[in-house]
Parts: sequence; C-alpha cells; structure tokens
Amino acid sequence: TPSLLKIKFDSAHWKKSSAPLNLYMMSCYYPVEFNTSATDNPSGVHGDIGVSMGGAPPPNTLPRTTTGGLSMPTMDASRPDGFPDPRPNVSLSEVSKHWVRMEKVETLASPDGGLQMSSNDRTIKLDRNTIYLLKTPPPVAPKP
Repeated sequence: TPSLLKIKFDSAHWKKSSAPLNLYMMSCYYPVEFNTSATDNPSGVHGDIGVSMGGAPPPNTLPRTTTGGLSMPTMDASRPDGFPDPRPNVSLSEVSKHWVRMEKVETLASPDGGLQMSSNDRTIKLDRNTIYLLKTPPPVAPKP
C-alpha cells in the first residue's frame, strides 16, 4: 500500500489574534539556494579547513616538511596577523522563489475532499527546517 500523509492547517494563532484557515501541505517545497560569487572568493578555497576546490592556490600556502606534514607557525597573539583567514566570505543563503516537487511523492485528493501526499516508493519524511508549500483544496463539485 502507498505511504500516505495528510496535514491540514485549520487555524493560525498570534499573540492577540487568530484566523481560520483551510490549507493542506503539498508534496512541494522551497529549496535553499546558496549564493557565493567568484569575486567573493577568487582563491577557490572553501570551508574551515581550506580545501582547494579548483581556483588559484591560497596566497598563504604553508610549506611542507620533509616528512610530508605541514610546517605550522607558532601562534602568538601579540604579533601582527601574518596569515589572514583563507576562508571565503560568508555565503548567503536564501529560500528559492520557486518550489520543487518532492521526488517520488504526489499530492492527491483525499476521500474527504482535502489533499494528501502519497508515495508508492518510500516512506514520506518531513524536515523541520524545510519550507513546504500549502494549498487550499479544490472546490468540491456539487452532487447531481
């Protein structure tokens, strides 16, 4: 049998107010996009450990010892910083303006007129840090 999940929002509450809703969670979400440009990071160095990812080598590459390890300078807080931080500027992330569908999950009409998510291939799991798409159910056709 398919995996089914139906989440309905019937109200929203604020400090001194509330509003009725009729929204259902759909099998769509807004992905997070990470924005960093080449001008922010001309060295090609990414992350806290300074791994080179295809750009020019970092300007302060440390010399190797004869044993293959890195020759690390002694850290002294009283001297000027001769080794600037090689990490790139902080990448900005923002929620995409366009939603995408969950892989192998569909949104279907449920028997009670609402919407539900369905998957024949997997258990439907939600991430608490993801922004999901909500939708009102389609109008119910009058019975003849």
